[in-house]
Amino acid sequence: MPIVGQATQSERLELGLLGQIRRQATDPNLPRLIAWLAEAVDGHVTLTGATGELLAQSSDAASRALAPAARQMSRVAAGELMSAGLDDGALKARLLAIGNQAPHAVLAVARTKPYPASATEMVSHVADLLALLLPTTELEASRHGVRQTVIRLQQSIFQLLMCGQTPAARRSAASLAPGVLADAVRVYIVECRTGHRDRTAEAIETAIKDVAPATKTQPGGPTPPVQGALVVHCPAYDNHLVVVAPARDHPPAPHSVDPVGARLQAVIADRAGHYLGASETTALDHTADGYRDAFRALSVAQHMPERAWQYNGHAELAAVLEDHAYSWAEAFLQPLISAPCSEGVEVFSTLRVALAFPIAEAARILDVHRNTVARRLKGSAELLQLDLGDIRARAVLDLALQIDAKAAGIDPRPSLTGPVRLEDVLSAPAARAWAEMTLAPLGQDRRDLRRSLRVWLAHNTNADQAGAELDVHPQTIRGHLRSAERLLQRSLLAGASGAHDIVIALFIASDIPTLPGQVPPLSPGLLERLRNTGVGIDTLPEGWVNDTEEE
Repeated sequence: MPIVGQATQSERLELGLLGQIRRQATDPNLPRLIAWLAEAVDGHVTLTGATGELLAQSSDAASRALAPAARQMSRVAAGELMSAGLDDGALKARLLAIGNQAPHAVLAVARTKPYPASATEMVSHVADLLALLLPTTELEASRHGVRQTVIRLQQSIFQLLMCGQTPAARRSAASLAPGVLADAVRVYIVECRTGHRDRTAEAIETAIKDVAPATKTQPGGPTPPVQGALVVHCPAYDNHLVVVAPARDHPPAPHSVDPVGARLQAVIADRAGHYLGASETTALDHTADGYRDAFRALSVAQHMPERAWQYNGHAELAAVLEDHAYSWAEAFLQPLISAPCSEGVEVFSTLRVALAFPIAEAARILDVHRNTVARRLKGSAELLQLDLGDIRARAVLDLALQIDAKAAGIDPRPSLTGPVRLEDVLSAPAARAWAEMTLAPLGQDRRDLRRSLRVWLAHNTNADQAGAELDVHPQTIRGHLRSAERLLQRSLLAGASGAHDIVIALFIASDIPTLPGQVPPLSPGLLERLRNTGVGIDTLPEGWVNDTEEE
């Protein structure tokens, strides 16, 4: 009977090993194999690499159980022994070198009882299997390490662009692909289904690797095409990919599709739960604006059957305002422009991102501490004499930055006029037409969404207080806001910047009585002194220059 029982056990182990071989052939997984061996021999198992690193273990207790065999394991790894055993009381250890060349990976097995022949044979078979699997596994690990390094480099390049450090971003990008960052780009954001980002990134890189956008012919011959694009694992949103792609030299029509955009649409069309938002063509220096526009387009794409949308800047207020709007924006932002701060470019980049995203996400996008974002916001607010805790103040500042960005893209830049009030800017016929067009979709809902928006904004986006005033539950207010998001094609909740447009539109329509910052916050005389003589560090807001980050 014992002989029959022993044979049956051997057969079971052999069948189990055969199953493991088949699974490893299609889905290599060292921890799974090590766990199976531990169960098969009723013991503990570890697998260490040639340099001593732990590759897999059957449980946390395995390393502790095999600790007394550490010296023998070192000798096996060094090639002094191809196998070794240790019989020390309750510890019955077997150590086997993996492969023919030292240093070796080491398979270590520990039991509390002597080894039957079937267990010894099974350990030997698994060691032979590991000799075949480890080179492939180590190669995959090496490839994975290289891939992670590339991902981090791509994120760093993107973060430099978001901070306005274009020359540094180009120098870094040259190591990936020379010329990948063209003067004119489009920014795309792909929202991936949870757990699919890596696979989607590989599909995108394969789809766009041979795309060369049309470029303007220069005197003396054609300009070499720019190959590929920057594909970034978004540092702020775990399911987002950001693509910064070369675009045509001259901005195309608002709804035209670049070759990269067409490839991206094809990729998401084949993948459920994926969405695409695209910016218009923008200067590389204004990548932060392109990213924000793509993010806004993404929020619209989530409600579209094709799951893709391109941002249309021609429908934005800054695009329809007359030249005197530039004079207002210049005067409004002059305290920031004139401040003798070494972080000038970073401050403007931070404002643009922090007005569009919550502080934590803005910090990850910019690769700075969240306290740095908060400090820059505080310093800007004090210079501009604004309370950025007020949604109206954020809306006015956002409008000024949008107008300034539009002016920067016009050659020649619009000439400045005399002092201009914000009321004058927003009372222009084009502004009134924009406000009417922006708010019109709210009428498609039988509920008074416009009133809910007006009261919600009057209470500084506090749904509880808005609900109390309207005598409805706060969830009713939030439901109205979600319906308004779909109709207005703008994100309103979770700190999104879509509410800024609605604040301005409601002010133009007289639904909101006042806005802050309606006159330049500093007198012309003081502005002149700032330009000509500068100011002392002690006159700047506290903490404006000091970049110390406190937890």
